[in-house]
Amino acid sequence: LFGTACCAIELMATGASHYDLGRFGMEVFRASPRQADLMIVAGRGSEKMGPGLRQVYDQMSEQEAEINLATSFASALLEASPDGVLVIDRDFRVVNCNSSPLISDGLGRESILGRHCHEIIHGEEKRCASPTRSCPAEEVLRTGRPARVVHELTVADGETKVCQVTTYPIFNRQGQISQFVLTIRDMTKDLSE
Repeated sequence: LFGTACCAIELMATGASHYDLGRFGMEVFRASPRQADLMIVAGRGSEKMGPGLRQVYDQMSEQEAEINLATSFASALLEASPDGVLVIDRDFRVVNCNSSPLISDGLGRESILGRHCHEIIHGEEKRCASPTRSCPAEEVLRTGRPARVVHELTVADGETKVCQVTTYPIFNRQGQISQFVLTIRDMTKDLSE
């Protein structure tokens, strides 16, 4: 929001309880162009204000370009890994993954997203915490530090593979764990040598 006159006050009022723009997901006005994806010039603009408005607008598009570049880079890294890589939330649901055979079993990536990690990795409805198998994601939740375990996984052709499962926490701005990165590395050949 770039307020130039009393129109800005009227626009700010639309975010208050009487008009409740929050119903449309628009209630938060950002103070910086680096946080905004829309610029509303509320009020009259003069020729003298033009360069300042242009600078703010350009900063917004620079931020969008940086986000697009970072997203493309992250996707390329994810797909380049031969290991299985899952990004899971605190409910142990997959929010992103690569197409490694260790996790996809020949299925498409879309069939994995939204499912629980224990369904994908072990084919089980319950979490993998048991006397014989520990869950690295639960360990990360408990300690706040990366955790590593060794699990036997059965892949699509019925072959059993010995895999190292490592989980790393992702923290939000409040310092709380919001997601995990879970990697699955096949160690079967390394152990047989």
